Amino acid sequence: MDYNQNQNNEMNQNIPQIDPKYRGLSIASMVCGICSLVLCCTGLLSIPAGALGILFALLTRKRGQRMNNMCVAGIWLSCVGLALGIFITVSSIVTVFTDPSYMNMLDQMYQQMYGVDMEEFWQSYL
Repeated sequence: MDYNQNQNNEMNQNIPQIDPKYRGLSIASMVCGICSLVLCCTGLLSIPAGALGILFALLTRKRGQRMNNMCVAGIWLSCVGLALGIFITVSSIVTVFTDPSYMNMLDQMYQQMYGVDMEEFWQSYL
């Protein structure tokens, strides 16, 4: 019985413990990472959520100690969501401005809304 207690104590010492004052930041990092991953299909909404998730996880870091598992998961989820959000946003912008069918749709939309073509609309503001 003494051997089992000693073994359990040694195993528990290797697990990084969450400091109570950083527990909220760890949870916030994980939640922002999940939100970033879920919102990556929207493009722009996942970018601030991913950045906040990374920031919250880095705020819990202490010198000389490992981060707890919740913070590590929050960083990974935030990075993946952030990268997917940036990729989807950039690819959407490139698609809209290089595909002629989208440009025709934008011209029709500007014609219906403002009564002028898209080029005339932007020239009046520039």
